[in-house]
Amino acid sequence: MTAGYSRSNILNMDETSFFYSMTPHRSITRNRIPRLKKNKKRITVALTTNAAGTDMIEPLLIGTAIRPRCFGGQTPRDLGFDYCASKKGWMTSNIFNSYLKHVDDKMAQEERKVLMLVDNAPSHLVHADTHLRNVSVKMLPKNTTAHLQPQDAGIIASFKAKVKQRQLQNALGQINSVLAGRQDRLYDVPLDVAMGWAKDAWMSVSNATVRNCWDRTGIIDDDLTVFSARVANLEVN
Repeated sequence: MTAGYSRSNILNMDETSFFYSMTPHRSITRNRIPRLKKNKKRITVALTTNAAGTDMIEPLLIGTAIRPRCFGGQTPRDLGFDYCASKKGWMTSNIFNSYLKHVDDKMAQEERKVLMLVDNAPSHLVHADTHLRNVSVKMLPKNTTAHLQPQDAGIIASFKAKVKQRQLQNALGQINSVLAGRQDRLYDVPLDVAMGWAKDAWMSVSNATVRNCWDRTGIIDDDLTVFSARVANLEVN
């Protein structure tokens, strides 16, 4: 699957949900605390890395509002974000194909030919009119992504841990200014703030973490027979 490409030119993209205003569901206290209403404000974050751990492509952030009020009339690019919107705030095939063109342009500027691995979600289908010069897209075999997809091998988990740190730091910073009984407000932040956290958290994921997660999947393997046997075993089981 990856033959003919160097580690630096093998990419994996996957999405995750970021509930940026949701209160923690765990506590270290033994005392009973009042149940807080869960705030389900969410954005989808699309994350892409390469197998060398050297290319952390800017995260694609997907919300529901075309022009979020907190942007103050500015464009996402004015604010330093790669942002777009869909009805439910999820990845769509149109958004995916637009993202592919963006990555293709980036790779053309860098004079690189890359392979992008994605799972077999319907939103990851490449349109017939999407002409890519520098990006080749391949879907991972059905029912194997949990085992073979590097982003699911710890990269997204590392991102989520780092973005959670930023949420908690923000909550601690304003704890004295929030009225008693309104603890939920500690975590209620504007979309642009949450997007800043997501971007910052992503860029703080270490190259070593990324490379180790790629290695853990075994998807980069000089022995294609071993890799093929592993895929076959996953499909059987």
